[in-house]
Amino acid sequence: MLEASPSPQNVPKKPGQETREIFLLNPFSETGSFISDNQKKLNAYNAKHHHETERSANLAADIETKLDSVLADRKNIDALSFRKSLCEAPIITRSNIGSGSNNSVEQVILNSDEKGELITFAKNETGETFYLIDSEQNVFKLSQTVNETGEIEIKRGIITGEYKSQIEKLLIERNKSESKRRFDVAGYYDIPMDSIPVDEDIIGLKYMDRGHAVRSEYVSSVIDILLNLDASQQTSLRIENGTLSSFQLQAPGEALTSNALDNFLENKSKCSGAKSLMRLACLDFLIKQADRHIDNIFYDEKSQKYSGIDNGGANELSVDGEVSLPNGETYKMGMPVDTYISIPLDMVYMDEEWQIDKEALTKMRELYFNILNYIKYINGELSPEESADLPEHVRHGRDAKIISDSYKLLHERLDEDGNPIPETTKIAKHEANEFMKRLAYLITYKRPPKLKKDNHSEQMIPIVKIMLQRYGR
Repeated sequence: MLEASPSPQNVPKKPGQETREIFLLNPFSETGSFISDNQKKLNAYNAKHHHETERSANLAADIETKLDSVLADRKNIDALSFRKSLCEAPIITRSNIGSGSNNSVEQVILNSDEKGELITFAKNETGETFYLIDSEQNVFKLSQTVNETGEIEIKRGIITGEYKSQIEKLLIERNKSESKRRFDVAGYYDIPMDSIPVDEDIIGLKYMDRGHAVRSEYVSSVIDILLNLDASQQTSLRIENGTLSSFQLQAPGEALTSNALDNFLENKSKCSGAKSLMRLACLDFLIKQADRHIDNIFYDEKSQKYSGIDNGGANELSVDGEVSLPNGETYKMGMPVDTYISIPLDMVYMDEEWQIDKEALTKMRELYFNILNYIKYINGELSPEESADLPEHVRHGRDAKIISDSYKLLHERLDEDGNPIPETTKIAKHEANEFMKRLAYLITYKRPPKLKKDNHSEQMIPIVKIMLQRYGR
């Protein structure tokens, strides 16, 4: 006979005390004639979580094998050893850090034999925070943690004070537009509205399902490395207590300062770090960055180089959109449901003649045509002579499979039996094709497009400067 499952524990609220409900997910057993909807959802989530974590780890391992080959071809031994350390080096210390993010971030120091001590920043998929608002306008913050026995707990705390009013406003706006958002997303992918992989009961401040931020951190790094942009920090996936964690190397320099911005405003495309800034803008366009605010763009005075951190808010689901081409025509292209937010994009828009450097453009073309030729090869669209001229790694589809597996990792979800959910497979394939469209745009026009207001929350650079001054930066 099964033991009765633990029911939610309602902690009596005292003045100033947080109210919590805790649900134990793993192990989980049920009996009796009544099983609550919460228990059913959590039980189903636990089963899917196990399969998806294992699948993500396997996909990441396959991607890493192919990336090792890419880096070996480039004779980039330094990057190879960094990735190996991120994946395998033991942890020396870890500590929570203050963060305005909706994710729990830890500073983790790794002990690498080849690189010495490495400072990284880790996110665990159970650290992501979601919010809900009830019929009585109470605002709740839901978070996941892993306890000492390896069980996953979902905690619910009531939010009060000024922060409550801010979150409440955002949630009310989100809830009002939720039906339209689901309709737009479903229409874009041509799938039923109830198949969208976002929990309709627990909506974060960004439109994504649990675990997305960790996967997005990793895939964004993969794309950066594959294109040799060096615009973001190397990131790996690791399994901790049965859950996924992303480990990202510490960025050189510091978050954007008034001095760096002044240098840009005075010199535009001739500013210090201009090459790296345009590369970061291109990466943000490619990964549909929705969170590159002033704390997520770094500048290093020593190397005069810009880089980006925290790509968890990128690679969202999409809605219909379009960009205006230089000749006045429009080009249909998927846009992130929460709109682009990227200070680097806003900066490069201020100089219409600014273009990506030739080295980066060459890598973009190489990746695009390697994938295109592989597709033609497997579809029998090349002549015997053309097929024979293809490099071996193109015939084996190394580049194409890295991109395909990356978007599977991002968007393909599994059912309770570990089988891919067809609608999410459709999303993954569609997003891989959309990545190719964005890459083709950059190859053709050598810079990111000027996005429309509906698809881009512009960070006005003069206002950004005022914000930096207010923060003492």
